[in-house]
Amino acid sequence: MHMKQIECKLIDGNSVSGRLERQFHPVEGEVAIRCQGKVQVYSLDQICCILFVTDLNEPHPLPMPGEIDEDVETKGKEIYHVRVQQRQFENDTAQGFYGIPQNQEDGHCRIFFPKTGIVSRRKQLPVEEIQKDLSTIPGIPIQDGQPEQQNLRGDLRSENIEEQQPIPQENILRVLREGGGRDKWKNSLVGNILLSFNLVTKEQVDESLKQQKNSKKKYLGQILIENKIITEKDLLMALSLKFGLSFVDLRDIPTNPKALEKVSIDLVRELHIFPIDFDEKKITIATADPTDLNSMDTLRFHTNRWVEMVIATSNQIGKFIDKFYEEECEFSDVNIDDAIAHIEHDIDSNDVSLKDEAETAPIVRLANKIIMNGIKASASDIHLLPQEDGVKVSFRVNGLLQQYIKLDRRIHKSLVARFKIVALMDITERRLPQDGRFRVNLRNRNVEFRVSCMPGQYGENLVLRVLDKGSMTRGLDQLGLDTTDVEVVNNIVRSAHGMLLVTGPTGSGKSTTLAAVLRDLAGEPKHVLSLEDPIESEVPGINQIQVNEKIGFSFAKALRNVLRHDPDIIMVGEIRDSETAKIAVQASLTGHVLISTLHTNRASGAFSRLVDMGVEPYLVAATVKGVMAQHLIPKLCQSCRTICKPDVKMLGFFAGRGVNTQNLIDHFSPGCEECNRTGISGRVLVYEFLNADREVQKMVSEGVPEHEIQLLACKSGMRTIGDMAVETSQKGLISLNHIIPLFIS
Repeated sequence: MHMKQIECKLIDGNSVSGRLERQFHPVEGEVAIRCQGKVQVYSLDQICCILFVTDLNEPHPLPMPGEIDEDVETKGKEIYHVRVQQRQFENDTAQGFYGIPQNQEDGHCRIFFPKTGIVSRRKQLPVEEIQKDLSTIPGIPIQDGQPEQQNLRGDLRSENIEEQQPIPQENILRVLREGGGRDKWKNSLVGNILLSFNLVTKEQVDESLKQQKNSKKKYLGQILIENKIITEKDLLMALSLKFGLSFVDLRDIPTNPKALEKVSIDLVRELHIFPIDFDEKKITIATADPTDLNSMDTLRFHTNRWVEMVIATSNQIGKFIDKFYEEECEFSDVNIDDAIAHIEHDIDSNDVSLKDEAETAPIVRLANKIIMNGIKASASDIHLLPQEDGVKVSFRVNGLLQQYIKLDRRIHKSLVARFKIVALMDITERRLPQDGRFRVNLRNRNVEFRVSCMPGQYGENLVLRVLDKGSMTRGLDQLGLDTTDVEVVNNIVRSAHGMLLVTGPTGSGKSTTLAAVLRDLAGEPKHVLSLEDPIESEVPGINQIQVNEKIGFSFAKALRNVLRHDPDIIMVGEIRDSETAKIAVQASLTGHVLISTLHTNRASGAFSRLVDMGVEPYLVAATVKGVMAQHLIPKLCQSCRTICKPDVKMLGFFAGRGVNTQNLIDHFSPGCEECNRTGISGRVLVYEFLNADREVQKMVSEGVPEHEIQLLACKSGMRTIGDMAVETSQKGLISLNHIIPLFIS
């Protein structure tokens, strides 16, 4: 059997020539060469490339459809100009790929490149096409007399094009997603692409070309953007059509932490790119300038991978760099080794691998980034939700759930395991819900996280509740309460006995209000005790006690014990059950002031809630001196806020609930850079305060329904939470849409 003559270029710089001892199959990972009567076997890890010598009776391979020209640089510092099948280029084998030499005089018919032996791969473009493609792209200087640039004036589609409406960006993005007609844009100028989508007019292009001629350092796209004719997004969509690249929203692209690990922060900032994915063959990056070939060469050199580009806006790339490349946070109160030992006895072989993955640098760094950026964004909760196409990480900021990033689904188990380990949870249990907690230290701030894990359709859902103990530093007068209400609250908490209740749904700021009351009491000559689960805000001068239900140290048991410590004022984090409610009422009857929270939507609902818990109505009437019901409403961004007129349906809704709609206006914030395109910048407190005077106490003791107590309080001068919300909306702070639920509950 006739065997091929080959030449092996080795990584160590040597070269071995001979005939194949047996047929070469890359999957075997080695090549056997008979040289000078001896057989030598080399693994592909030792080889830069294998050159197959042309047989005199064998014609040189002809160009085939689907081939591309490519420059391949090996570790032997040699560059080979070869033809490669496009589909092979996209789906190379694990061992490497074949190429056909472009120069037939070299005496080689084929070359095999092991993946471990190459430094870089780069597609070739004809010089004429490169010059033509770059003639109008921002970032490339425009030479005098460029015929394509001058001919742009004569290539306009219509004299009346300015009368046509621009094609919406979402329609252009749909074209990009579907890939339809990309080939037709390949040789088009960017200006003509913009014209085709009616994003510019003939006059605008003519004027921009004149400016470009007078300022040779300016580029057409840059001038159009500076003149506010197009946006950066318009230009990038045109570039994506021209170069056949995907235009993406990074928030919808799963990010592989291994890609972040392979590119340093310095290089990412220098090239202004964001790594998305990484494997044995290539690295995928997002760029705002696909014409920057030097940057791509630099990245190939540093990663030893082929670079695949997608296009994203410069602003979004910068934000994602900040999200992922940040300083580290340190775990405190958690010894990782102890945490692993705590669960290691139940770990099987699969879980050992998962545990090891969870402790790898990319996963640890990614978990830290999520935690740190959640704190930085002032998130109250961090959600990890596995989906069919990835893992969505969202932050609840200002009461609204906002997507932070989308990650590759392959890292979901490792990331969840990482959070489970630091929260002292069992990584081997994936069928039942679990709870845990941990604390981190960031810039000398202790932030506690409560972790809840729940099995779901595509894996375990994870929610981390952020308890930033250094964030709630305001007093009662800084929360937005009226001066009169602040005075009433101060009188209640400084009286001889009684109960002050703060009500509202989860996330309405009840704990913040209680912390403000405690902070105002810190300087008083009184013994103040607080029972909390957990301690969310550390208040100097207050004796704060952590309740732990798991060991039987409940609110009720803790409340019984603290009564023996001679307190003047007691704060109970929440009245959850009948036992706690009864002890709290008894405490407030025996010479103590007690402040606490309940879950009701109206202030008048607090009385009936205590009665439902088993407290006698006459005891409720004798102890409860005031109830504050509150909500936190998303605050409109004042930088992009605009006035708008409510529609007929909304006017009818508010009119039907007693609101004077004669001069009612609404406000809307579409989103800007200041508010991160959300339209929201913080939250506004709206509330109602019910002062339990003698008439209210009488109605409570008689068991009068809740709505009648509410009507009596309004007649006595109480401003309802709905009235305050409408007044606040008319000041432009909140939207009418956001306060509709207050009138439904």
